[in-house]
Amino acid sequence: MGEGVLNIMVMSSDEPTKPKENTYVIDSENSAEMARLMRQDQLLTHEMGGLFPEGLDLANVSRILDVACGPGGWVLETAFLHSDTEVVGIDISQNMIEYAQTQAKVQGLSNAHFRVMNALKSLDFSDSSFDLINMRLAVGFMLPEVWPQFLKECYRILKPGGIIRLTDAEWGFVNKPDTEKEGVS
Repeated sequence: MGEGVLNIMVMSSDEPTKPKENTYVIDSENSAEMARLMRQDQLLTHEMGGLFPEGLDLANVSRILDVACGPGGWVLETAFLHSDTEVVGIDISQNMIEYAQTQAKVQGLSNAHFRVMNALKSLDFSDSSFDLINMRLAVGFMLPEVWPQFLKECYRILKPGGIIRLTDAEWGFVNKPDTEKEGVS
């Protein structure tokens, strides 16, 4: 993955801002977007060397939440490889969740579950519900002002000693001719 820094600028206004219902930058109900997300999921998992970091001890992990799961690729693969673990995926898109549910049923993954839910709002789970919370590539929808409340919700639904795993890409753009030469990064 490329190196770089992601700078997020928030413009202030006189009126208080309220998070939009859906801040995803692309139509989340679009089938072309679903196909793009499925390929992105495969590439990201491959480039990261697998579903989890090497050496992560999952011995005491029995329930996992994947936030903004899209069409459910990470959830389905995790549920397949860890059949004794319940894996739950949430996404704001009804279309993505229906597709993921169908895939879980077709693959016979009774430990994979999906729910339509907006990660920018309170999460509809009981306190201490999950051993691990996973979220990848949130920069596409997570507003800077929502992060504190989102993390507070994660801690609320995370079991003591649990893991919150946030993965995002560093975006670096350079317009210098030297970087256009082959082998230069």
